[in-house]
Amino acid sequence: MAIYEDRWQEKYPGSIYCPIMTGLFEDYRTGCSNFVETGTAGSSGLVHAFKVGFDNFYSVDVDKGFYNDAMYMFEENDNVTLVHGDSSEALKVWLKEIDEKCMFWLDAHPNNPSDKIIPNQILSAELNAIKEHSFKEHTILVDDIPVYFDEEDVKNQILEINSNYKFELRDGNARPQSILCARI
Repeated sequence: MAIYEDRWQEKYPGSIYCPIMTGLFEDYRTGCSNFVETGTAGSSGLVHAFKVGFDNFYSVDVDKGFYNDAMYMFEENDNVTLVHGDSSEALKVWLKEIDEKCMFWLDAHPNNPSDKIIPNQILSAELNAIKEHSFKEHTILVDDIPVYFDEEDVKNQILEINSNYKFELRDGNARPQSILCARI
């Protein structure tokens, strides 16, 4: 077992690999060497992405505890960049350095399903940061569609990046048809 896996179990006892997540990341990884995540939370996105085998990993969370946990888990991995802060600002910085296709796992939001305003503001800012990047054919996965977001609104924002995106809804860990997947 890798060091990060031992530390994941230490920080989040009982965490297990989810075949739905690894399968999703494998299905959409084609041509992507970078995994870019917003909303680190308990690091399960990163852990599953490691199983799939990207070259570089980026993750940001506004919560200091989640950030510190991830720093501890992945301190041995030079190909992991972690940021504590605003997700759209982190994306802007990272995308100045990245000039190739990324898989974006957009999952930054407060855990309050009754509040849809803040998650929509966060996601819109993230999609605007991606829209500003010179590369317009990234793979974009948006989690928690039925909980926080209007599917058609999110699709329209993604189509502003590139009108050739095709969409699919996929099952998530806890909810069916909760992940909007966009790729060219």
